Amino acid sequence: MVRTERPSHTLKILSTKVRGLRTNIGDLTHNCVLRHSADVDMVTETWLNNQVEPTFGKIRGYTQCSRRDRPERAGGGVAVCFMEGVQAQHLDVVPPPHMEVMFFRVVLADRSAFCCVPCIARHVREPPRSSTSLGPWTT
Repeated sequence: MVRTERPSHTLKILSTKVRGLRTNIGDLTHNCVLRHSADVDMVTETWLNNQVEPTFGKIRGYTQCSRRDRPERAGGGVAVCFMEGVQAQHLDVVPPPHMEVMFFRVVLADRSAFCCVPCIARHVREPPRSSTSLGPWTT
C-alpha cells in the first residue's frame, strides 16, 4: 500500500463502531484502517472480554491494541491502536464506572500534542430527587 506524505503536524484518526470486533476485524482492517492509512484507529463496541487474547486484532504496521473491555456483561468495549512510529502514551486516568474510556497523549512530529479519548458512556439514570452526583463526567 502506498502511503502519501502528510504534514508532520497532522494525523488521520479513524473512529468506528464495529458491533463485534471478532466478526468485523477483516472489514475494519482492509476497508477502513489500511485503505485510509489511518494513524490512529479508535474502535467502540468491540464486544470483547478477558477470554479474548490480548494479541487479537493486531494489524501489521500498527501497535498492539490497547483495550478496555466491558467486564460485567456482553457488549461495549473500546480499543485503540496506533500506526507504528506514532508517539502515544497511555495516561492512567480512573474513569467513572459507567464509562469505558482510555486516555492517550499523542505527540506529533512538530512536538505539538493532543489527547486522544476513545469512549463509550453507558446510560445511567439517577433516581428522581437524588442527592447522588455523577460528577463532571455527565456534563
